[in-house]
Amino acid sequence: MMRGESSVLDHIEHWLRYRQWAENLPGMQVAVWRDGELRRSLAIGHADLAAQTPLTTKHRFRVASHSKTMTAVAVLQLWERDRLGLDDTVTRWIPELGHVASAHEVNVRHLLTHRGGLLRDGRDADYWQFMKSFPDDAQLIDMAAEAFGVTEVDSQYKYSNIGYGLLGLIVARAAGQPYPDYVRTHIADRLGLHDTGADVGPGHVVGNLATGYGGAHLTRRRHRVAQDVHTQALAAATGFYSTAEDLVRIAAALFSDDSRLLGPEARALLVTSQLPMRDPLSDIVSYGYGVRTLEVHGRVLYGHGGNYPGHTSQTLWDPAEGLAVSVLVNAIDVAAVQICKGVMALLSGQDAEGPENGDLHRFGGHFASIWNVLDLAVLDGVLTMIWPGQSNPLDGAIKLTQIGPETFAFPRTGGSFGTGELVEFVFDEHENVRHIRVAGTTYQPVAATTHDFRPPVPAWG
Repeated sequence: MMRGESSVLDHIEHWLRYRQWAENLPGMQVAVWRDGELRRSLAIGHADLAAQTPLTTKHRFRVASHSKTMTAVAVLQLWERDRLGLDDTVTRWIPELGHVASAHEVNVRHLLTHRGGLLRDGRDADYWQFMKSFPDDAQLIDMAAEAFGVTEVDSQYKYSNIGYGLLGLIVARAAGQPYPDYVRTHIADRLGLHDTGADVGPGHVVGNLATGYGGAHLTRRRHRVAQDVHTQALAAATGFYSTAEDLVRIAAALFSDDSRLLGPEARALLVTSQLPMRDPLSDIVSYGYGVRTLEVHGRVLYGHGGNYPGHTSQTLWDPAEGLAVSVLVNAIDVAAVQICKGVMALLSGQDAEGPENGDLHRFGGHFASIWNVLDLAVLDGVLTMIWPGQSNPLDGAIKLTQIGPETFAFPRTGGSFGTGELVEFVFDEHENVRHIRVAGTTYQPVAATTHDFRPPVPAWG
């Protein structure tokens, strides 16, 4: 790894620490995989606030709908072995639904791609709030009997956890073993993953789970949310636990030239668009076989996210750069996908073999005034001003031009902030930045400690 990429990763780490502090998040786990290796793994904040337990890279999170990708892999593995067909109807494998007319029309492919027209979570979904237990196999089948027919089969994208729960039953029946056992043997064990599994609860005791926390949307204090809840028949839709490191390894195995889990044809099916869609809030443009495709500023990304009471998560893969990023947060009210896309944006185009620009790195850092916080980082060989409060840190980024040994200039066109003005650096006797003047305003350096971002206490404090 060249210094240029290392410097960007250092900047990303500080940006993440700032986001964790600014959004009052309990903890955050982030992993970056590139070109066949783990480039950075971070744990920021706390696994448990009351006990003040520092979060580590080995703490496990409930990664919720990442489970759908695992289930799609399991189905496609069985398809490769001719143990089931993608056009098999639901009733072929679950004859208990034979009295439901629509169940004879919906097939495995429809369930994988959310085109079966089923209810999302059933008519009583308060198991999500732990007001009742998650359904077992028999209860899921009863719920499914009332879940078909919300939309016409194969007519539109209709997200359904019930549908993926049925896929879990199909995997178990086609494989001849319980779903959690199958995915452990054929996914986790094949990749040598020791922190990933299909469910927790009775018979699936899992240690080292990060404590989950509710949102601050009703009170300013976060409340603890239990994480050892058994998702039972919905494990295939939402039960998985994992770490950021394991998730980027899974992404690399699925989206690169790696046949440990799936052959080339099955890997292609994962990202094969079924029905075009456009979700302006999430940049999702299609859903394949357990995998979402996003278009973000002209880049195509693959992956999935997950929302579980107390935990949120997102993993993305950039096929053009062989880059995977996974972000896990132990709070319910944060968009992990936005943080993940922010990390992707900062890493995009940062070629590990590119120029080091060693002379410019001395100007990089994190600075604050009474007005705001700004970052300076070398991106694509250019000193760039970044606003870390943005969900995409490159929104509004400004590329600076060096005009003197310790002086840079803003562009002369566009924008109302600093156009044509100067960014001037003042160094101390140890060649550390004492302060900078940005269009006449003094900004002080900001330091990040091991676990927390600390705002500056400059002269006006």
